[in-house]
Amino acid sequence: MNTIICRSIQSFIDLCDNNLVTGVSVHCTFPITNSGGSKWMFDYLNEKGGLTLTFTDPSNFSFKS
Repeated sequence: MNTIICRSIQSFIDLCDNNLVTGVSVHCTFPITNSGGSKWMFDYLNEKGGLTLTFTDPSNFSFKS
C-alpha cells in the first residue's frame, strides 16, 4: 500500500483536487486547529477515492459527525 505524506493543509487539498489520492493512503503531519476538525478531510479523501487518512497528532481524530 502506498502512502502520501502531507505536511500542510494546502498540500492535502492540492493532492485531492488533482485526484492524486485515488487508491492510496494519506498521512498528515500538520495539526488541525479549526473548530471543524478533520471530518471534512475524511469526507473529501473518501470522495476522491483515497483509502485511509492518518495523523501524527492523535487529537485530530476527535470530530463530531
